[in-house]
Amino acid sequence: MASTLQSDQRPTWNSLSDDTQLTVARQALHHAFEILAGQAEGLAGEIDDGALADRGGAEALRLLVAVVRATGGTLVSSTPMLLQHSAVMGRA
Repeated sequence: MASTLQSDQRPTWNSLSDDTQLTVARQALHHAFEILAGQAEGLAGEIDDGALADRGGAEALRLLVAVVRATGGTLVSSTPMLLQHSAVMGRA
């Protein structure tokens, strides 16, 4: 029989090891990326079906899906660099 933790026995975020925090955070980001990709695919399908006006959005959404799925967690870690590059290029 598996024992259950009482509320006062549950670990807090700060009590977790750095490795455990990193693992949990990466899993959460991966899950968030999959949700984002799924939503983008759904919107692209709505555009293709004519339910939403097509202003080039389906292709942009599919590009977003490809980038999110190809980069996974590395997209998040490189975001500050991308924002800095955009600011230098006058795009931010």
